[in-house]
Amino acid sequence: MLTLFPSICTLVCIASVCLPSSAQRAPGLLPIGTQVTAHATFYTGNSNGACGADYLPPAGFLGTAISSTLWSDSAACGSCYTVTYGTSTKRIFVTDLCPECTWTSAGGAGSSLHQDLWQSAWTTLAAGKNTPSSAGILRGLTWTAVSCEFPSISIHWKDGSNDYWTAVAPRNHNVPVTKLEVRRTDTAGGVWMTLTLNEPMAHYANPAGDLPGTLFDMRLTGLTGKVLTLTGVRRGDNTQTFNVNF
Repeated sequence: MLTLFPSICTLVCIASVCLPSSAQRAPGLLPIGTQVTAHATFYTGNSNGACGADYLPPAGFLGTAISSTLWSDSAACGSCYTVTYGTSTKRIFVTDLCPECTWTSAGGAGSSLHQDLWQSAWTTLAAGKNTPSSAGILRGLTWTAVSCEFPSISIHWKDGSNDYWTAVAPRNHNVPVTKLEVRRTDTAGGVWMTLTLNEPMAHYANPAGDLPGTLFDMRLTGLTGKVLTLTGVRRGDNTQTFNVNF
């Protein structure tokens, strides 16, 4: 899947794109601007995928279940790509996981990453070469990791979160989040705590379970290395929007 070539600086080569290993800030996530060759099958798409029951493509985006190669324990949820097929270029938003999708897993020659697009996305891209749905697979897609370019980031608390059990996730982040820290601010002496990404929930949580308090600062590290610090994050609000982003 990954081929390593020894040199002065170790390179990671993905579908003929070679990057310094230090550029991969989280295993399995494509650095912004990285381009790979892909092929795509399709499924009906749904609002109850691996990223969450309410995870849907925003306006201007089409949906996909991402290859398990790029899933990174659900950190890929909400990441964005531009995809080109012939004369058609569209923006794609990750809502789900395709567990069986890996390099060349749909057959065919050459190194190519398998993605499973929502049927609406597949049909829209297929028009770029007048490919009929009976073909089943689009080959030779150009798949590029990009910033989503959303103006504001949101923090979503999973239903039922309380002092004794809490799960939280960033939404509308422009790049994948690789680290999430919280600090309680509704009482003196709060210290930063690193939460762990829980893949089955696609949310961050304290491995110990509890997270007392109702008001927090939150520090998010993005794939690019940029850090956002949000203040006044209130757990009582199911989803709270902040006018900043990566």
